[in-house]
Amino acid sequence: MIINIKHKKDLITLDLRIKQIRYLEDYKQRGFIHFIDISRDDIDSYLYLYNTDLKIFKRVIKEDIKSFINKDINTLNLKICKGGFY
Repeated sequence: MIINIKHKKDLITLDLRIKQIRYLEDYKQRGFIHFIDISRDDIDSYLYLYNTDLKIFKRVIKEDIKSFINKDINTLNLKICKGGFY
């Protein structure tokens, strides 16, 4: 399962199958891609939050991106893409 989240001109892809978060900087211009490996427990937590509370889900995504790649994002700019759920 894949969940795509748009952040301004960047794209965050949460790939639950291969246990990875990909942060694509300026994806239309084929910018740099950051790869973040996550654990099975992280996957379970993300899936639970996605299904129960999107506000906390976005906040957790923000915190993980900040801690792994030191990129500050605003949760108000996060938009879950329709059709980004496979």
